[in-house]
Parts: sequence; C-alpha cells; structure tokens
Amino acid sequence: MSKCHVPNCRSKIPSERKLGKNPSEPVAFHRFPSNVGQKKRWLKFLGQNQTTDTTNLFVCSKHFLETDFADASLPSSSNQRKRLKAGAVPSIRNPGSKLKNKRSRYRNRSADTKTDNDRSTVECGNDSGVSLSNDCSLLDESVTSSSGGALSGNQVKKAAGLELRIKELEQQLQERDIAISVLQDQNEQQKKRVADLEKLSRDLTDVRETHIIEKSRELLSSKLTRNQSDLLLGVKKRVNWSNEELSRGFTLRFFGLPGYDYLTKNLGMPFPRSSCLRQYASRMDMRQGFLNEVLQMLKAKSQSMSEFDRVCVLLYDEMSVSEVYEYDRKHDDVLGPHTKVQVKMTIN
Repeated sequence: MSKCHVPNCRSKIPSERKLGKNPSEPVAFHRFPSNVGQKKRWLKFLGQNQTTDTTNLFVCSKHFLETDFADASLPSSSNQRKRLKAGAVPSIRNPGSKLKNKRSRYRNRSADTKTDNDRSTVECGNDSGVSLSNDCSLLDESVTSSSGGALSGNQVKKAAGLELRIKELEQQLQERDIAISVLQDQNEQQKKRVADLEKLSRDLTDVRETHIIEKSRELLSSKLTRNQSDLLLGVKKRVNWSNEELSRGFTLRFFGLPGYDYLTKNLGMPFPRSSCLRQYASRMDMRQGFLNEVLQMLKAKSQSMSEFDRVCVLLYDEMSVSEVYEYDRKHDDVLGPHTKVQVKMTIN
C-alpha cells in the first residue's frame, strides 16, 4: 500500500481516493527526484539516512507550497494532477495543525480585507497545504501571528524577494556543478598526460640503458665472453656456461682452490663457481680414446700464451698397471683386465 512517508502523516492512496474523505482537495503522491542534491534535501526533510533506497518512498502534496507546483493556478478541486517544479523541496511538516479551529473565521476576514495585490491569503486545514513562499520561517511567523491570517504588502514583497534569491542560489549551484564537471574533465586529461610522460620517460631510460649495455659488451668482448659480460653488468643473475667458459675456469682453478674461490666469491669475478666445475668434471668422458674435454682445457690455456710458448712436445709412454677388473658406474661398463696403459704428456 502506497502512503506518504513523512513522519506523522496519514495520507494513503486508498483512503484518499477510494473512501473520498476530501473530494474537493485531492492529494497527489510524488516520487523522489533523480537529481542527487535534491534527493538528499528530501531525505533530510523526512529525517532519513542519505543512503536510504527511495524506490518505494512517496511524499504527498500536502507538504509542498503552492508555489512549488508548475500549475499552481489550477483550482484545488480540479481532478488534473499537479506537477512539481524542478528543484521543489517539501517544507510543510504538519500542515494546518495550528489553525484548525480558526479556518472559517480566517476565510471570512480575508475575503473582506483582500485588495488588489496588496495582500495574499494563507489557507490552512488538515487536508490542504500552506501557500506563501519558499521561506519557511516567514511562513510560520505569518501563520502563527496573533494579528490575523492576512499578510502585509511588505511581507509579500519580502517573500517574493526570498523566492528570487532562492532561484539565484539554485542557478549558482548549477553553475558550480558545471564548473566542477569541467575541472574534473581537465583533471582526468592531466592525469592521462602525466601517465603518457611517465611511460615516455621509462622508454627513454630503457633505450639509454640498452645502449650503455651494448657499448659495454663491445668494450669487454676482447677479454670476457657474453655470459661473463652479462653477469658483470647485472643484465643476468644466472647463466648457462659453455664448455669453453668452463675450460677457462678449470685453467684458473688449476692454480689453487683458495685463490679461485676468492676471485669468484669475494671479488665477484664472472667465472663459474667451484661447485659448477665439479659438476662439469663429473660429466667428463674419461674412457679410452681421445679426451676432448682435456683438449678444450689445453686450448683455453694456450690462448694466453705467446707463439713461442705454444711450441710443445708430445711424449707418449707406456706404464704397467694391475690386472684387475674395474666397474664404471657412470657408463655402466666393466673395464679390464689390462696390464698396460698408454700415457700422453705435453711438455713445452
């Protein structure tokens, strides 16, 4: 059942329309406006929370001034429904409660004293609104004054001035909302521009860093490999060492483990760690035949030698060994029994 949601108001659609209690003064029920600011003022008048769902809330026409209606000239007995003006806000909380006993006397006196545009009447009753102006405080003073229900010319002018001032304030409020909307759009554009500039700055930084890295690699290429350069420049944290790089590491490791660990761990030189060299050595194929990994290490060692130092003598010899069987777990193979082994030595 739809009803007026103003506190202490008993207006309901069935009682007013079907039972015909006030056929001469029909009551209209108005839904809440869609404007956010105006909706907040309606909720404040009802004493409701600003987040209240207003889908099924209504306010009857008793709580609005006559000037709040766009067609206020229609007679109260007309069956045509009155429409509220844009920006109208309910202002009459208890319509007619104070002048119930003076209604007939007030109408007779106002009929005798009414003149051309000098005085306007205030009609009050249990089932009718109060028609004066948008200034609620002036309305209450006029209705409850002991001098009677008629308004003086100065009060009418003051009410008209207040109504004009309200319209000016509403216009200023609309202009402020428009200005805020424009500023918000400008703020969004500035944010987008700042984001574009930050992206451009990051791109320029990446290009500059890439150029520096490539130039550094070029300068270090005569002494270090690509993996060593990347570790030294901080481009990578982990690399997959090639056989050539591992052979260089074995060459340095040959001069002593403490010195090699000091170079790699303390000084941060880009060489494979000792643990990496051990893993590589465990994968070497030491079966009979040419030892390719050993030849790679000799090649790495000879790169730092002069032409004279590279001249060497290959010496082959034969040694006697115990005639036993050996099991190669890595290749799952049985070796032996052999009585002799051939040894190749390089002497420079």
